[in-house]
Amino acid sequence: MYLYMYMDFDTITTELQNLRFNKSSARRQSVGRKASERDKKEVYYFIAGYIRNYKGVWDEKTKTNVKKIQVSNATYYPKNQRVIEYAKALMLQHDPDFKYSSIQFSKGMRTLRHKDKNNIGESYIIALGDFTDGPLRIYDGDTDTYKDINIHNKFYKFNGSEVWHETGPFEGVRFTLTYFTIKPYD
Repeated sequence: MYLYMYMDFDTITTELQNLRFNKSSARRQSVGRKASERDKKEVYYFIAGYIRNYKGVWDEKTKTNVKKIQVSNATYYPKNQRVIEYAKALMLQHDPDFKYSSIQFSKGMRTLRHKDKNNIGESYIIALGDFTDGPLRIYDGDTDTYKDINIHNKFYKFNGSEVWHETGPFEGVRFTLTYFTIKPYD
């Protein structure tokens, strides 16, 4: 039986601030395939739930590496458990019927224009923390015309696999929670 828990933005933000996004629980990288020196900075994130295993798992029968979908290691880390449960409760309050396979927790991430090629269907995103600006920028097709969506303490639903999008500039500490469904291997 699932115990329903009320979740507010301040509680989950405090938990995110207390969580140490470090090498053992998150990967550090420059974001975006065309990240300029100006845009390169350390970002931290981890995914709870299902991920794609690009390296594959050795299949003794076929003697090859087989790519597969698996639960991320970060899902099992004890220090992540509370924030994962808080994030699930937050979505349950917002849209109890929304189905997803994974949640990406990010700190300081500024993505460049992209589509989520490994996701299917609609995703939800919300930004939390003490920051200014930092909208979700949604592009109109392949044009340079865009609309900035304020996601600070606000959920926004969109299909990131079909829509070009990026993070607008921001100042301060910005966390994002992205709820999505991973695309299976063909």
